[in-house]
Amino acid sequence: MSEAQVSNFPCDCLSNKHSYPVLSEAFVQDLAWVIFSPSLVLPQHDHLAIDQSLWGFPATRALLLEKLTRLNSEAELTAIHQGRLGKYFESLLSFALQQLKLSPFSLVAKNIQLSNGKRTLGEIDFLLKGQDTYLHLETAVKFYLRPKGADAGQLENWIGPNAQDRLDKKYHHLRDKQLRLLKSKAAQSALVAKLPFMTEQEIQKTEARYYLKGMLFTHWTEQAVVPNKLNPQLLFGHWLYQSEFYQLQKNGGADFTPLTKLQWLGGNTLGGNSTESTKAIKSSQDVSLPAMFMRKQHQNAINQRLIVVPDYWPATSSPSRKI
Repeated sequence: MSEAQVSNFPCDCLSNKHSYPVLSEAFVQDLAWVIFSPSLVLPQHDHLAIDQSLWGFPATRALLLEKLTRLNSEAELTAIHQGRLGKYFESLLSFALQQLKLSPFSLVAKNIQLSNGKRTLGEIDFLLKGQDTYLHLETAVKFYLRPKGADAGQLENWIGPNAQDRLDKKYHHLRDKQLRLLKSKAAQSALVAKLPFMTEQEIQKTEARYYLKGMLFTHWTEQAVVPNKLNPQLLFGHWLYQSEFYQLQKNGGADFTPLTKLQWLGGNTLGGNSTESTKAIKSSQDVSLPAMFMRKQHQNAINQRLIVVPDYWPATSSPSRKI
């Protein structure tokens, strides 16, 4: 792979299509990503999805940008629970709802475990209060790759970097299981027990929506094609096998900066809340695969994302032969 080929990677930079300031604090850049990055599914494609109306757009857009820019200089506010990427995403969303105070929804409770006796019924990610009703909100952030040659239009052909997750399974789990939790009488009674200020009638009228963020990645030799039902403006990157990435480095290709898992959202490597330091690599090195890298083109401020997977991906363990 040559430098010229690498320069043709599709960009995923939000400033390219979804303009907002590049913020130096990783925490604040991640907040901006959670709010402004394009959702994988839009309400016009699925009535159970929610997108920027969660933040009161378009009326609040300028005010949110102003608040994020101001927050970027307040270092004491940048400490937040991290943990796994999914939990970090939830923490960012919770912070935005409670601290930015521009959403038409207020946070009532989060991570509500519901059970019937010893039987676990499920968990509600967020319970929000709108002007006229409550909102049961399920959230997820996902990164999916399409194996070489697979039909891009089908959701089942988009697989997680660790190959243990699929886009179609996550999509149907959100819609057909998680959002239906409060349809059951047992779950309604369990929620009244947890939140006695709510009536069963209010719970029965509670709306349910999902907020799904993330990116899709295609092999560097193939075109980026948006799957059916998904947002045409979603973020794309490329993926390579480990041997291809090794060859890229051997041939003196572009420098890529490795991202820790908690940098997968905003891609900020300038400092802030990362628990590990990152540095540009110019030669092959041992990395925990799958791994994400970023290449920044300074002349146009475009960040390009790249995921490197084992040569046997999407197998979940190394076979006797390589793909």
